[in-house]
Amino acid sequence: MTALRARAVIAAAVLAATAITGCQRPPAPGPQAGALTGAPILNTVTAQAVVRDVGAAGLPVAHPRDVSKQKCPDIKCIEAIETDPITVLIFSTTGAAEGYAGATPSTFQAMNIVLQFGPTVTATDKTAYEQVVNKELL
Repeated sequence: MTALRARAVIAAAVLAATAITGCQRPPAPGPQAGALTGAPILNTVTAQAVVRDVGAAGLPVAHPRDVSKQKCPDIKCIEAIETDPITVLIFSTTGAAEGYAGATPSTFQAMNIVLQFGPTVTATDKTAYEQVVNKELL
């Protein structure tokens, strides 16, 4: 490779890196425990918003509690709200959400959101919870 061509390749790589990092949005509001610095945010949906909208849809979400400080450092989520029937987990990337959901039974994953279902949640209710999450992402 000639010196001129090597410089052109390096210049193109620097321009591409600059363009990519310049397009990132600031972090979503809410607890950032376990957040990866500089990670792109896919959406601004929070775990609290999911719990609120699930309740508004008439689905059970009794006793919501923020468990981000307990769960997120270990599983690398950025927010976690636990209710009696479900836990809502928000991750910084789709890949992190997929990794968690793929290794954890009774979960549903959409983009960077994971629902973890408790043992008493019926198949019909799981579908209803999933529909609420999918609406959040529209």
